[in-house]
Amino acid sequence: KSQSLFEEIRMTYIKELGKAIVKREGNSSQNW
Repeated sequence: KSQSLFEEIRMTYIKELGKAIVKREGNSSQNW
């Protein structure tokens, strides 16, 4: 029943995590 809520939270987490990684790696590596 709470599957949709879990998916929403997971996608938000992954998106925020991705931005954090890009922001951290952006200074040292521009490969991707």
